[in-house]
Amino acid sequence: MLALPLAAGLYAGCLVLAAWQDLKARRIPNTVALATASFAATLAWLAGPRAELPLAHGTSALLFLVLFLMWTRGWLGGGDVKLLTAASLAAADPVEVGIFLLVVAVGGGALAVAVLAWRHLAPLVLAALIPLRLAPPLLALTESSRDSTTLPYAVAIALGGLWLAGARLGWNLGW
Repeated sequence: MLALPLAAGLYAGCLVLAAWQDLKARRIPNTVALATASFAATLAWLAGPRAELPLAHGTSALLFLVLFLMWTRGWLGGGDVKLLTAASLAAADPVEVGIFLLVVAVGGGALAVAVLAWRHLAPLVLAALIPLRLAPPLLALTESSRDSTTLPYAVAIALGGLWLAGARLGWNLGW
C-alpha cells in the first residue's frame, strides 16, 4: 500500500519544514501546523490498529490543554504548542504519546546544549570561515539566534515526530 509511506513522508516533510522555519525566523506558520496535524491523523489511521486511536487522540487533546496553560504562562511559544499537539496525533496509543514526549524532551535538551555551545563558539567558527567565504550564510543564522533567549524547539519536536513516523512504518526504533 503506497498511502502509508506517502502519508509518513508528507508528515515528516511538514515537520522538517516547521523545524527550518523555526530555525530561520523563530516562527512556525499555522498552515504548517495544520498540515502536520492532517498528515499525522491520516498516518495514524492508515497504520492501524485503530482500537486505541480515540484514546491516543484524547491524550493529544489533554496534552494540548497542558501545553496551552504553559503558553499562557510564557513558558512555550504558540507555534510549539500547536506543532507538539499536531505531531502527537500520529501516535497509535497513549503510551506512544508519552514516548514521543520523551524523545522530544531529550532532543530539546540536546538542542539547548548545542545552541549554548554555538553561541559561544560562533565567533571562532566564523573567523575561520571568512577566508573561505562560507561565513555569510552562517552569520545570518548566528545573528538571529545570538540575542534571543528562545530555542527553535520545532527541531526537537521534529525529532520526536520522525520517531513516530518510523514507528508507524513498523521500524523498530528502540521501544
